[in-house]
Amino acid sequence: MEACLEYASLFQIPVGPTSLQSLPEPVSSTIRLRGDRVLEGRNS
Repeated sequence: MEACLEYASLFQIPVGPTSLQSLPEPVSSTIRLRGDRVLEGRNS
């Protein structure tokens, strides 16, 4: 985080409260599993 702030100040990049947020965990794997289960149920 400190490196990001130093980089921003070095290149005079404005830093707002939303520019340095943690990324949410990806949920695509759970969506795929749910989709596969639904497809298996329809094919039976």
